[in-house]
Amino acid sequence: DVCSLGLEGSGSTSSSRPLTNNGKSGSTAQQWASGELAVDSFKKAKYNYDYVWLSIGGNDFNCNVGTHDAIADNILSVISDIFESSSNDDIQVLYTGYGYPSENICGGGNDVDVTPIFDHMSTTILEKIEKSEYANKVLTMDILSLYVTK
Repeated sequence: DVCSLGLEGSGSTSSSRPLTNNGKSGSTAQQWASGELAVDSFKKAKYNYDYVWLSIGGNDFNCNVGTHDAIADNILSVISDIFESSSNDDIQVLYTGYGYPSENICGGGNDVDVTPIFDHMSTTILEKIEKSEYANKVLTMDILSLYVTK
């Protein structure tokens, strides 16, 4: 999902801060990276966003869309699109990732523990973001560490 917070109108000093939820339920980072969804969400000229809350990658995992490296690369592409589409040089992104799936949604029955696989994917994504050119403008939050799984 993608939520954006910013001032309405380019260069506006209004105290009104619209929150725009541009998330597309069931979408994947692959779809966002390919531009299928980004055109609608990131390129809204009437908003000069200050912050973007980005939580993508879970559906890629759930739907087995690519390797962990490919998922991380797609997320970096989305992050790049956010910065390239914004007229705000000070825009900041919060990337939260996803919590653990509540059940094994990847098939194979509920006896398969997806936790280590999900951990690896999350670590791969966070490491790629931290090594990217956007590392100083993207705050990453490892929400997996906030929850006890078993």
